[in-house]
Amino acid sequence: MFAAAPLLERWLALPAPLLRYAGFSLLPFAALVLYLAKRDVLPRGGVWTIIALNAAWVVASAALLLAGGVAPTPLGYGFVIVQAVAVAALAEMQYMGLRRQAA
Repeated sequence: MFAAAPLLERWLALPAPLLRYAGFSLLPFAALVLYLAKRDVLPRGGVWTIIALNAAWVVASAALLLAGGVAPTPLGYGFVIVQAVAVAALAEMQYMGLRRQAA
């Protein structure tokens, strides 16, 4: 999203600055996930942080579409919805993994 924001803006009718910011915000998130993934024992606080950030992404995605501040194309709606569902699924799997680790 960061590198292809102008192209995505044309297809999705989502503002390029929003796409750039969203893509850029994923860089430190990915670094955190990578850092935690390389640990022998996953710290519960770190996993909870990732789950919370994923949940925030899903809520922000829904708010983006429901607030009416943007008018995406049907492809844009699909883009936001599909990624929100995928991130929600990841958060659910992370939560399940955390519960298994506790058992």
